[in-house]
Amino acid sequence: MTPPTFLERIKDDRVAIVGAGPAGLNAAYHLGRKGYQITIFEALPVAGGMLAVGIPDFRLPPGILDYDIRFICQHNVEIRTNQALGKDFTVDELLKQGYKAVFLALGAHGNPRLNIPGEDAQGVLAGVDFLRRVNLGEEVDVGEKVAVIGGGDVAIDAARMAVRLGAREVFIVYRRTQEEMPANPEEVEAAEDEKIKILYLMAPTRILTDNGRVKGMECIRMELGDYDESGRRRPVPIKGSEFILNVDTIIPEVGYKPELTSFPKDSGFTITKWGTLSADSITLATHIPGVFAGGDVVTGPSTIVQAMAHGYQAAVSIDRYLKGQDLIKDRVFRALRRADVPKAEEEAEKVEAIKPRTRMAYLGVGRRVRTFSEVNLGFAEEAAIREAKRCLRCDLEH
Repeated sequence: MTPPTFLERIKDDRVAIVGAGPAGLNAAYHLGRKGYQITIFEALPVAGGMLAVGIPDFRLPPGILDYDIRFICQHNVEIRTNQALGKDFTVDELLKQGYKAVFLALGAHGNPRLNIPGEDAQGVLAGVDFLRRVNLGEEVDVGEKVAVIGGGDVAIDAARMAVRLGAREVFIVYRRTQEEMPANPEEVEAAEDEKIKILYLMAPTRILTDNGRVKGMECIRMELGDYDESGRRRPVPIKGSEFILNVDTIIPEVGYKPELTSFPKDSGFTITKWGTLSADSITLATHIPGVFAGGDVVTGPSTIVQAMAHGYQAAVSIDRYLKGQDLIKDRVFRALRRADVPKAEEEAEKVEAIKPRTRMAYLGVGRRVRTFSEVNLGFAEEAAIREAKRCLRCDLEH
């Protein structure tokens, strides 16, 4: 008998996904492959979530992301942009429209405040908004001198973005030392190559203005005290060490937070004390039957890989839910086994592992600061294979 085609396997059950970021897209892909009819509702004018509006083009070229999204849409997935939860629709309305399950993957697009005087001045560009506006093609004037507040990868991205927008001098203000800085060391090195100045052990205390416009930022020097709950030494202000940093633009990049204004108290959803949406840690089920949630809206700001993992887990749960199966069976613990590596290859790997890593080629600094072209040029095939054999062996069945 001829195997059924993809179209012949399409199910009647429809699933709604709110958010076209990494969690929502991955859930849509896996559910679409199973034959479910998937509709993704995205508040932004483009799909991709933080992949599209939170990562600069010089790190993730949009053509690569667009290719992957088009591939996902070939698997019975429709994406509707400019559709915001709480404004254009509600979860109840989706269920009443015949969607048998809903996955909430809204991400974390909110801006935490600095809570210092002057932060509402013209010239203070909230971190999430800054990257989003540039990635969506808006013109953003950053002036000649820019200060970015924060020490994560996103702060590095914002600083490097400011350089490409024409800033003559860019500072990163970070309250701890380089050892505690959470940013990837390679990204820090890239920023320093682009003449970005990183000011360690400093924190902003107030923003100076002139007629409502930023004219500078008062900072205080810090020293490291005892260890805090994060496992890092707590920065302590040094009394009387204040100084003024003359800048035109200030970009706070001190983290993201979920935007949960579309979940009023009577919505039936539970908000945690951390300001995230409550969902079961294994099944991702919320307190409302048929509604699941995952990604940054549940975990708080995390990695793309973590969000995609939640997308896959949500797909498993929704598939089981629609089939009337146990959502949690065999998902609490799964024994892992060592990949079977041929003896000769294993010995060869040990030799490769002690060799220095091949350094990836980069676009020259003089050229890359004048363009949004991708900075990392990749490996030649031989080098890529050699580096891939160094540890995880993704080519093997696990």
